[in-house]
Amino acid sequence: MNATGPREHANGSDLAKARSPVGLNQWRPVAHPGRMRELVRGMCSDWAVSIRQACGAIGLDRPTFHNQSRRTDQAAVAKRIREICERRVRYGYRRVHVLLDREGWGINLKKSLSYLQGVGDAAQAQDTEAVGKGQAAR
Repeated sequence: MNATGPREHANGSDLAKARSPVGLNQWRPVAHPGRMRELVRGMCSDWAVSIRQACGAIGLDRPTFHNQSRRTDQAAVAKRIREICERRVRYGYRRVHVLLDREGWGINLKKSLSYLQGVGDAAQAQDTEAVGKGQAAR
């Protein structure tokens, strides 16, 4: 462990020492694959090295560099679920999923459940507070 912390290198890079099956004090990446891809691209453009050499230098497997995620940004779906939960507080994840399906979002039932657990709890808590204060529920 050095002065900067257990997971940082002394010069502030994104690499850390760790025990590995190959041997002691081998360098391994700590950053996520997306950050590591950026580092490889930067090394290739700045230092004019090949992808193979850059991946070898920072310890990133070449298949990991080439396999990009196909996942789309789900912020719009989460926003729509939040809107549905604000208007229809009593709807469960199945009803919300049906509404999303009718609108053409085409997401999995389990995915709508996970979004609803994060978003819908706040709306239901607001509804409970309103009923507790003697006001009518929405």
